[in-house]
Amino acid sequence: MVLRRTAQVKNPDLVALPEPDETLAMRAQDDAAALTEIYLRYSGPVFGYFRLRTGDAQIAEDLTSQTFTQMLEALPRFRAERFRSWLF
Repeated sequence: MVLRRTAQVKNPDLVALPEPDETLAMRAQDDAAALTEIYLRYSGPVFGYFRLRTGDAQIAEDLTSQTFTQMLEALPRFRAERFRSWLF
């Protein structure tokens, strides 16, 4: 999580903003916590996509698992493009 000052906040304290996906993906190559955060952000949408396309929850679970396995293998080649487009 990245801490930043924001102009909209009247209190000058730092507020926590979610780390951008692309930054997380770069860190996830060496950081299990970043990899976990990516999984938590995207496992639902990926599963939902496959569930909608296949109509079968078990197949969607299998495809979601395969997607994240392939993502893990491909992360070293990730080059700060739009992560969501890269993942899907």
